[in-house]
Amino acid sequence: MSDVPAVSQATGMPVTRLRGSRRVVRPGAPGTDPTPQSVEDAVRAAEDTDTSWSTRSSDSNDDQLKQDVPPHWG
Repeated sequence: MSDVPAVSQATGMPVTRLRGSRRVVRPGAPGTDPTPQSVEDAVRAAEDTDTSWSTRSSDSNDDQLKQDVPPHWG
């Protein structure tokens, strides 16, 4: 087994096999950041709000919708 990275026939990207391991290491897609976002610098998404996690108040009509069920639901 050589240390020269092989090239994937499917994608044409270099593939490195670690010695003694059955896993393959592939580089990231071109133009992407190879390092993940750290926990300390995490950015909250715009759609990630408290209301999207169902912590809103009960002033909506949820209670009314739960009461308005068909008779066969018992």
